[in-house]
Amino acid sequence: MFDYDVVIVGAGLSGLLAAKRLMQASLSVKILEARGRIGGRILSVHEGDFDLGPTWFWDNQPYIRRLMDELEVEAYEQYETGLGIFDRGAEMLPQRFAPPEMPISYRMVGGMQQLVDKLAAGLLTDTVLSNTAVSTITLNNNTIIVETPSGHYRAQQVIVTLPPRLTAATVQFSPELPTNVTAAMQETQTWMGQAMKAVLVYKRPFWREAGLSGLAVSYVGPVQQFHDATPADAHIGALFGWLGNQSAGRSLSLAQRQEAVIKQATRLFGSEAQAPLHYAELNWAAEPFTTNGRSLLSPEAEHPQYGHLLLQQPQMAGRLHWASTEVSTVNGGYLDG
Repeated sequence: MFDYDVVIVGAGLSGLLAAKRLMQASLSVKILEARGRIGGRILSVHEGDFDLGPTWFWDNQPYIRRLMDELEVEAYEQYETGLGIFDRGAEMLPQRFAPPEMPISYRMVGGMQQLVDKLAAGLLTDTVLSNTAVSTITLNNNTIIVETPSGHYRAQQVIVTLPPRLTAATVQFSPELPTNVTAAMQETQTWMGQAMKAVLVYKRPFWREAGLSGLAVSYVGPVQQFHDATPADAHIGALFGWLGNQSAGRSLSLAQRQEAVIKQATRLFGSEAQAPLHYAELNWAAEPFTTNGRSLLSPEAEHPQYGHLLLQQPQMAGRLHWASTEVSTVNGGYLDG
């Protein structure tokens, strides 16, 4: 006896889209999500204008474009007009430079959250069960049993959309998965698993008036790179920045880090940067449902190889399937994956 045709672990983009396609095929679906929100590594803040997770997509990523068209989500080009700034530290004046021409990157009007919100709106109201972390997945005869602290769910199939490394660390399987499959999961780098991002919001994008693109590159930090994060209609201005894995800013308190980021932005973009309307940040390395709360930052490849052959293959007699972006053979790690 099955409760559902398919149980999906994780209500990020992959899980929500899988649910939509399965429901279109008239299958019953339940999504179990550990967080108290949907979206996974997609998270937009300040009324959806600013992304603390993935920010861009590109012309060579057709799958995300098709989904945007289906969901009627609009795009606009990342603002790149003007000069960039090279940060040489507090003792030296910032140096302006003409950035090299790069492929056009795009952002979504209303933030990436538009994707997951619109996908969720098309599901049955009780499809997603939040605050429900999966602890064990068992194959009992021809039935998949997905166990959580609050109960268990029986299904014909299960789709796991969590990062493979996180899955290996937090979910038990009975019978155990083959050792080479578990090793492949552990070796698969979690995309954005150690990323840390900060956003500064202003009344207007004042740097544009000075002929600046919003791009700044720094080897002294705390922010390693700034970019223009202004919404499509420019009703307010914003800068976002990545804090590198070795940035001293990571070890500061929230108040100290905010002060340091604002001080750096002021040094680079001028006095108007010293009074933002809003500051937001997120350290994905401290998110237990992304990285399992690992405190030490391990070396990461900038563009890791994804789509491990072993993670293309179903397990548990063909009833367990992997569907995180890290297992995709096409644009793995990106939204397109």
